[in-house]
Amino acid sequence: MDSQRHECDVAVQPEIFAQARLRRCSYTALRNISCVCEDGVLVLQGCVETYYLKQIAQAAVASTRGISRIENRIQVLQGAPRRE
Repeated sequence: MDSQRHECDVAVQPEIFAQARLRRCSYTALRNISCVCEDGVLVLQGCVETYYLKQIAQAAVASTRGISRIENRIQVLQGAPRRE
């Protein structure tokens, strides 16, 4: 019964589950990315330092149930200082 409830919740609010995936990611920069879902389209917004991180964010949420498409609006900050 719990698995049925979980699947229903994902279908209703996939952005919550996508956001949770980003929060659990080992790349801390992705924790500031926001997710909004409307009509099955998940929109990612925020800023990261590299195109690699932009791709990682999209990959992290790609298998989220309840979404049919991802619109990646994450901006890459050119010349941003790198943290080592």
